[in-house]
Amino acid sequence: MEVIRRSGEFSELERVVIGRIAAAVIPADEGFAVPAADDPLILPVILDKVAEQFADRVRASIGLLLSEHSPQDLSDEALLDLLEGDARFRSLNQMLNIAIMQGYYQDAR
Repeated sequence: MEVIRRSGEFSELERVVIGRIAAAVIPADEGFAVPAADDPLILPVILDKVAEQFADRVRASIGLLLSEHSPQDLSDEALLDLLEGDARFRSLNQMLNIAIMQGYYQDAR
């Protein structure tokens, strides 16, 4: 059975932002030898989950985020504080957290 990837629905910049947020939510842990959520084997699964469930809403929220901030320039803590603390980004934070958890915990590592 062929797996249909929907992650192509996002622009390269949107994929970078989602990956950046995913890595902030679940960073790598060397002690437990587990990868971050932006791992090349995990991120496509997360992107597919986002595309299946929230594509248009996430795309719009990322557009607003990028109009005011550069997530790549923020520390993990600052990025998560922004997503949790600014009411305009809370739904983005919640949608991405759902998809990140769904995608990350499918990885057997």
